[in-house]
Amino acid sequence: MKNRIKNILLFSSVFLVALFIAFVVLAPPIIHSTSKRLIHRLEETYGISIAYESMDVSLSQNLFIRNISINKNESVISIEEIHAQIQPLHFFLGLLPLGEVQLNDVSYIRKDTGVSLHIPDFFINAGRYHFRSNKGSIEIQVRGNLFDGTRAAGSIDIDHRIYLDPLTLSGTSRCQNVDLAVFANLFGPVWGARIPAGTMNWNYVTESAKKQSSPFSGILEINQAEIVWEKIATGPVSPIHFQWAFSGENTRRNIQIAQSDAELNGIQFEIAANLQNVHGYLPEQASISLVLPETPFQSIISQLPENILGDLHHILMYGSIHGKIEFNIPLPNISQTSFEYQFEPQNLFLHYIPDSINVFRLRGPFLHHINDDEVDFERVIRIGPMKEQNRDWLLQYSGLNEEEIELLYT
Repeated sequence: MKNRIKNILLFSSVFLVALFIAFVVLAPPIIHSTSKRLIHRLEETYGISIAYESMDVSLSQNLFIRNISINKNESVISIEEIHAQIQPLHFFLGLLPLGEVQLNDVSYIRKDTGVSLHIPDFFINAGRYHFRSNKGSIEIQVRGNLFDGTRAAGSIDIDHRIYLDPLTLSGTSRCQNVDLAVFANLFGPVWGARIPAGTMNWNYVTESAKKQSSPFSGILEINQAEIVWEKIATGPVSPIHFQWAFSGENTRRNIQIAQSDAELNGIQFEIAANLQNVHGYLPEQASISLVLPETPFQSIISQLPENILGDLHHILMYGSIHGKIEFNIPLPNISQTSFEYQFEPQNLFLHYIPDSINVFRLRGPFLHHINDDEVDFERVIRIGPMKEQNRDWLLQYSGLNEEEIELLYT
């Protein structure tokens, strides 16, 4: 009986050793061929071209790919080396069979704009991601620099752990002195033409997301920005200065940004937000509130860029205004966004209107021309003379005094 047990144990030991040796020997070629198929699939799916100098897999299941070049249209990504830890047994545990991945000397270049992003070290660890249940965490570290040719154009530093179900973050991220024109040109000349100037600074810090709730805080600064977009204004909109210091809390269900101070071109207001129904990767509903405290109306007109307001930029108006705008955004279908607003003026008085928009100048009859070249439409309408309103009626219902009413007739 004892000899039988010894034989069984001996056979089991030999079988396990043989199985281990077979696994060690067979795993590298399987990983090698699977990686080549994955590269081919990426090329077909995204319409890109991927070339590399060599691909090796060690007996310890470490994948090395050297001198990679990824091309699509005017974009080129070059990577000196990819070192990935492959963990096949994790697949049977429901974990992603990919451990730590290190990318060395990564460069992204736009050939049509001449700008580039250089990342000396890119690290990602997805070994704790449960792909079957979409749970777990992914760790990512990125440190890079932007360049316009050889000119430095800002730096990026990201060190986050991303927790899933719900989506939360821990760690820090920073952008320092990022040239917005260079950053926009990373996405092509169309975006580069829309944002030709400006700098950005960003700093975000959050505590461990393993708690039931974790606080976070940050600051966003945009200085001397310029936007050229005909849907917004007929000419360049500049300068744009924006600053927002925010803080909030990430819970199991909501990401709440407390009412925090913001400033746009000297106009101070408050922002609050709530991302609701956090299930899995993304929230399903976002609520954003912008609150404008009582502010002199003329200061708002004076601070907004002239190309947005047009001739309205030259009006003079006394009094103040306060109110708020609330946006409700269903994130799966942003086109269904709705908003409500409420503004209350206080003691408004229009002191001056430029002649180009002064309707009080049009007291007599005139011809109004309407045309649209795209549909070959043209029409001329004769507008009759203005009829004076009854002064007693204006005095009773308009809220104006006699002197103010007299100004309407001079």
